[in-house]
Amino acid sequence: MAWLGLIVLVTCGGWFILQDDPMALIGIADDQFSQTARAAAVALTIGGALAMSTFSRSGIVFKQAANWAAVVLAVVSIYSYRDDLIAVAGHFTGRNGPTTAAVSEPAQTRNSGPQVVAIRAMENGQFGVDTLVNRTHVNMLADTGATVVTLTDEDARRIGINMGSLEYSIPLRTANGVTHGALVELDEVNVGGIRVRRVAAVVSQPGALHQSLLGMSYLGELKVSISGDQLVLRE
Repeated sequence: MAWLGLIVLVTCGGWFILQDDPMALIGIADDQFSQTARAAAVALTIGGALAMSTFSRSGIVFKQAANWAAVVLAVVSIYSYRDDLIAVAGHFTGRNGPTTAAVSEPAQTRNSGPQVVAIRAMENGQFGVDTLVNRTHVNMLADTGATVVTLTDEDARRIGINMGSLEYSIPLRTANGVTHGALVELDEVNVGGIRVRRVAAVVSQPGALHQSLLGMSYLGELKVSISGDQLVLRE
């Protein structure tokens, strides 16, 4: 039963970590979750040992409780460093595959002044960006030729845009010709900690665009430069 419980905990924890915005599922902030879960791990160690002390020898009891606490702490730690782990994985996959978006890499910590983010080019020369749009991860291509942030129909649905209210009246020029998009306003666009709020964007018609574009309605608010094979964003 103990092993079954461990398997269930690890499986649920892995599913939870992989969600785009897991804290929205339970309605608490990331730091509150980490503190609460760590406290629960400590309580599990002590409470589990006390509860089982009448059924097992003390050494076995504490060993089992410690194992449970270690699993809980591991899940919490992985979640706490979730963005960094995603960034590292995206960095390697972006370098090795031209169709995979590279993840932005913060060059400074959030409390050390203006943010600087360096985005390494993929093998095809384009700049793939793991972007948080309304707190949801969206893989985009940085495109200074795009007037505004442009979302595929699929990405727009994922971030919660009300598709039924859209009016496709904005002309869009794509590789497949001219199509139309619907104008929307995004609450926030965040790349590596550089946040821009109330960003104008366009949602493309279904099938018209294969990947969302990080356009000038976001990039235009920053200082953008090219350094070697990196696109550098500065607040």
